[in-house]
Amino acid sequence: MTKAGKLYLPAVQRSGADHKAEFCAKLGQCTELGEAVGVQQDFARGVGGAYAAEAGKLSTLARTTMDAWTGASAQYVSNLTARQKKAA
Repeated sequence: MTKAGKLYLPAVQRSGADHKAEFCAKLGQCTELGEAVGVQQDFARGVGGAYAAEAGKLSTLARTTMDAWTGASAQYVSNLTARQKKAA
């Protein structure tokens, strides 16, 4: 499992049981196949939206981390260059 999967799972576990119970209740009330398909599609859209939200958070975190590392690396190179100039 990827790190993204591990980060996503706790969020699903917190709210997944409620969504699953609601989905099962709605599905159990369906009297026609078309109605059941609609309930399933609504559930899939909800899960997809939750996944997209978590993926967006992960993407933002990755960009922030990359920016921090880029800034730290640039500062290191700048300090190293300044020391080399002083030594020369």
